[in-house]
Amino acid sequence: MVIAMNGTILLITIICILALFAVILRKRSPRSNKGFEEKQESATKGKAEYGRKKDVSLERIGYETEKQIAEIIKQELEEGLEGYVLQNLYIPKDNGSTSEIDAVLICTKGLYVFESKNIAGYIFGDEKQRDWTVTLLSGNKTTEKHKLYNPIWQNNTHIRHLKRYLNSSIPVNSVIIFSDRGALKNIPRHTESATIIQIRDLKEYLDSIRHSSPDVLTSDEVYDICLKLLQLTIVSEEKQQDHVLNIIEQQETPTICPWCGGRLIVRTAKKGNNAGKIFYGCSNYPKCRYTRNIE
Repeated sequence: MVIAMNGTILLITIICILALFAVILRKRSPRSNKGFEEKQESATKGKAEYGRKKDVSLERIGYETEKQIAEIIKQELEEGLEGYVLQNLYIPKDNGSTSEIDAVLICTKGLYVFESKNIAGYIFGDEKQRDWTVTLLSGNKTTEKHKLYNPIWQNNTHIRHLKRYLNSSIPVNSVIIFSDRGALKNIPRHTESATIIQIRDLKEYLDSIRHSSPDVLTSDEVYDICLKLLQLTIVSEEKQQDHVLNIIEQQETPTICPWCGGRLIVRTAKKGNNAGKIFYGCSNYPKCRYTRNIE
């Protein structure tokens, strides 16, 4: 009976593996990415766009923005950009938690990691500021200001964990996409480490990649990376909720490093313009170089 049961389990496992590869092979053509949007229909994610969020909800605040991004990337793939797109990847971190990526475009031009923000109002910030400011008009012609964690830093963290997981020097590009509901104020389109655009600019941006960027990966390399990352999109609802809880814990516990999950230690600058000033530094230094001023 034990042998028969083991044989049944093995047969079921083989069938599941074959079914997964059947889905992948249907996407093998660079012009065929059908079905990826179905993955997004069932994907859920909790996101605190402003301030701190104490109630855990898996409702997608930015779902409509991500859906728009998916449709535009799909169109570009159908028009000839050779590659694949995956959404909602949970990248494992050293401390056992995960880092969630909204979308990754894997193509012969390289990897493009997208961080989407569905935010209304006037948005102010630059690459060096930890917190950006979102200004909203409220009643009686007054305004409300909210903090938004620097999305460039946020996506750089995602990319760092992605590179570690892939264990490769593959070129990875950071793209921050805001919905058209908001207005970017004095925010440059290109910074040292990221491109910042709105939904209405995405088609033009992808067109420029397809027509102007050189190939840096072969078709086989693109396919192999896709296979490796595909498994990171298949997670349970429990794991998704654990990810949200971890984010909230990091927001509410200032002694946790937002980059690697290590402890933040009070240090004193020994040289430079800030000599003598105290700041938070990560306990995993020099492996992690996160710092934060103590106000």
